[in-house]
Amino acid sequence: MENKRFEITETAGSVKGFYVVVDKETGVNYLVAKFGAGAGICPKCQNRSRRHPPVGI
Repeated sequence: MENKRFEITETAGSVKGFYVVVDKETGVNYLVAKFGAGAGICPKCQNRSRRHPPVGI
């Protein structure tokens, strides 16, 4: 079964390895950097007055 919770919405132009991923359940956007065997993920803060609690809390 394929997971439809996350969707890749955009990639960073000519720089390969950067993606913006949206969590459809919470609406949180994440910046994902993937190069070779390494990867990192960070939530994008779009509005400081609107905070998203971690899932499960």
